[in-house]
Amino acid sequence: MKVYSFILSLQRAHLHEQSTLPSTHDDLNRVNSMSSKPVMPSSLSTAVSSTLAESKPSTSPPPSSVQQSGLPRLSEIRILVVDDSEINLELAQLLLESEGATIYLAENGQEALSWLEVHPDDVDLILMDIQMPIMDGYTATQLIRQNPRWTHLPIIALSAGVLKEEQDRAIAAGMNNFIAKPFNIDQLVELIQTLTQQAQTLTASPITTAEDNDVSVDLSEGLAQWGKESVYRTYLNKFIELYQNAGHDLTHSLTQGDIKAGMELTHKLKGVAGTLALKTVASQATALNAALKNGIIDIEAAKALQKSIEQSCRTIRAWAPKTDQS
Repeated sequence: MKVYSFILSLQRAHLHEQSTLPSTHDDLNRVNSMSSKPVMPSSLSTAVSSTLAESKPSTSPPPSSVQQSGLPRLSEIRILVVDDSEINLELAQLLLESEGATIYLAENGQEALSWLEVHPDDVDLILMDIQMPIMDGYTATQLIRQNPRWTHLPIIALSAGVLKEEQDRAIAAGMNNFIAKPFNIDQLVELIQTLTQQAQTLTASPITTAEDNDVSVDLSEGLAQWGKESVYRTYLNKFIELYQNAGHDLTHSLTQGDIKAGMELTHKLKGVAGTLALKTVASQATALNAALKNGIIDIEAAKALQKSIEQSCRTIRAWAPKTDQS
């Protein structure tokens, strides 16, 4: 049985007719109906019926999980959900299967990797919790991205936290997007649809670099990681603006014996290059940073880094030309 509550204001007849209270009075905003005293059964019945009619909840149906085509929104999409919480796994499975998806479950990153090794082509997207025992989501994603087979496999980070630091770390690890728990099912479905469609496009039309033998920029991995091609192009061009002479700057600092400046530059460069899938630059910057931490100054390695940066910039200019770029 449903119980409805409302407020009925009773006033003397002459006061009701000559009320000095404005209609916008705060207390009146809480009143559902007004009736004069003495109260007659017919007027009370009318007031109650009218108020109940207005207060009944809407009977309009909730948003549909079925597309205009008549198929569930996630029909034929296979999803691996990775989370160390049994409740979270069951909830995700219940919600996503109701949308038509086929769901597989893993309780940590290592279990997810083991499943992928056995079923490398049986999944279209991964929902990956980032904080888990045995192997966390960051590490699992980095290991997944090392296999060319899963370059375009969309991975969505799941986290109870919404700190920008966590989101940035998830993207840097190779995840495509980030969603907070508890998630909104409609937002999650829309994100899954977007990422799986992008992955299908990339798989059908693989991206090639400007030079057949150029492996300095993994555009396919970068696109899969950033999701939107326009955003990826923007940040590739920003890399040129900010770091096209980073090798020269590093060489100058090391020539002056400024190890601290060299460490700061290589640390920043390895992070940016890794995020943008500039493989060679990221690898060389990482090696230089490790050497500098041990007090080793390698001028020739810094010069080699500059050559790799120049090669990456040529590839970027060929693939993502900028009209105001010289």
